[in-house]
Amino acid sequence: MPTGQRISESATYDLGLSYVTMGEWGWSAVSLGAAPTPIGGSNSIYFVYGDRTPSSGIPVSGTATYDARTLTLWSHGAVGIPFALTADFGQRTMSTRIDQDYLYTSQVDATTFGIHVGGSAPFTNDGLFDIGLSGTANYSANNSPQTPPSQAVTGAMNGAFFGPHAEQVGGTFSLQNSGGATLMQDAFVGQQHH
Repeated sequence: MPTGQRISESATYDLGLSYVTMGEWGWSAVSLGAAPTPIGGSNSIYFVYGDRTPSSGIPVSGTATYDARTLTLWSHGAVGIPFALTADFGQRTMSTRIDQDYLYTSQVDATTFGIHVGGSAPFTNDGLFDIGLSGTANYSANNSPQTPPSQAVTGAMNGAFFGPHAEQVGGTFSLQNSGGATLMQDAFVGQQHH
């Protein structure tokens, strides 16, 4: 029986934002033999990090819309899935809507899921938000030119404000089907739309 070890790698992606960035840390098990070979599956963790907004820097009135992008597809030279978040600073809430149609590409692992989800939730005095997501997704384990059927999904988007005055946002989200299987995990960052 071969012994194995976990090999890990991480990558961050520079979107030109001043206060937050996102990345992925992935690992897989490999054999330690003369020619290392994979012996198991791989896993990834998505993350964001940066300069969090202090409580005193979060506005107390007005609204702001953030133009955000996900990490998905960055490794394939695309620009991620675009979506928006809206902060209502007076009501202390954050809402989001992601609408991305299913996209087939000829690259084996570059399918973009069809995602149509949204949600809204309060944010804390520290600028953290945890939005419950619900809607539909078009997902298939196979990269197919035919759009897979829609299925009901739920999930969560966890994030925070970044920058001295909540100029940027960042976080992660995941989506599960009705059976509880995770269909998608991703990271995102965004900038206030001016």
